[in-house]
Amino acid sequence: MALFDNGVWGEFGANILFCTFMALGVIYDVFTRRIPNWLNGIGLCAALLSAGLIDQWQSVTDAGLGMGAGLLALLPLYAFASMGAGDVKMMAVVGAFVGAAKVLLIAAVSVTAAAVASVAVILVRGELPALCRRYGAMLTHMVVAQEVAYLPPRQGDWAGKRVAFAPAIAVGAIVVVFWRPDWLPFLP
Repeated sequence: MALFDNGVWGEFGANILFCTFMALGVIYDVFTRRIPNWLNGIGLCAALLSAGLIDQWQSVTDAGLGMGAGLLALLPLYAFASMGAGDVKMMAVVGAFVGAAKVLLIAAVSVTAAAVASVAVILVRGELPALCRRYGAMLTHMVVAQEVAYLPPRQGDWAGKRVAFAPAIAVGAIVVVFWRPDWLPFLP
């Protein structure tokens, strides 16, 4: 895919576009808890342009498949209100840059990184007992009353806050695309 092809544009240009898109997405998400549509739109245009300049239609097709895979990877989390639409669209743009196989792994690493970071913050803030009591009460109600009930977190608890997900996407991209550890031998 675009980020790994030889040539001046493939090695340098696509990587610069990808890294710029990721950095801007992280900055916007951290400070505003939103990833604007204009940024995702420009990122998608950059991904398709770099794909078209490298391998023309084959690479554009791969970018389209990657975009669809990235969108579908996080869409269930959006459907359950676990993340915003900007995060889902950002993952679709990442997929357009890296292709379908890599974006699915980036999504898995990103969700794992976000979960580990959230659990760490909950532990540091001392909110784990309250979280366990809340989920225990929901589970008890589900078993006893045989219906699903949701108990919202207390005011001010980390579990009730909106969290920037773009940094986790960036971590996933760094691990899969740039770091490429030994436990990822199956990636092209």
